Amino acid sequence: MKQKKKLTNRLIAAIVLIISSMAFLYADDYDDRTHQHRDSYFGFSHGTSEITGEEAPFVGISLGSEVSERTTVGAFAMVQALSDFPSSDLDLQITATPSSFNFTVGAEMDVRLFRDSWINPMAHLEVGHMSVAHMSEPNNGDNAEPVFMGNSFYASVGTGFEITLCGTLSIVGLHGYRYVPNEAIEDIGAQKLSGVYNSVAVKVFVD
Repeated sequence: MKQKKKLTNRLIAAIVLIISSMAFLYADDYDDRTHQHRDSYFGFSHGTSEITGEEAPFVGISLGSEVSERTTVGAFAMVQALSDFPSSDLDLQITATPSSFNFTVGAEMDVRLFRDSWINPMAHLEVGHMSVAHMSEPNNGDNAEPVFMGNSFYASVGTGFEITLCGTLSIVGLHGYRYVPNEAIEDIGAQKLSGVYNSVAVKVFVD
């Protein structure tokens, strides 16, 4: 298992090195051009984060705007499954409580290495608030409702690449770490919601 992880890490490092080299080769041509200003964006993201040794999937949306040639800031909302739902087969056992999830809202910031490049190394930062909840079981015909179990501060930092497909559409791949100093919630131990994450996002920019 350790050898497989070492091999995976080496492959990731090699890919990062190759892509970084390509970015530096093409960046000069782009930096000489007039910067194409993009006023605002909205995005959709999907990924997984490691929680107590399990890969928990999440989806998110974001809205924001460009504040400089290399920096964008915005707001995000994200939901992540922590156990199986009746209509899904996620095979998650982070908590024994059925239909459990966390919901996070906050602010985000992207900082890119180059002003204009079709493939651009970048850093991604998030700060926000996470709530952990589960859906109640319907009773006497009532609809299921969320039952909140706990709250925590949330922060994450990641690095990756933004690939610009055209002037208004880009794809962002990130790898990073999430810090969630949660207290014990039901059968989820203290600070067990922290972990490494990987994600892919699609962003649409609007002038």
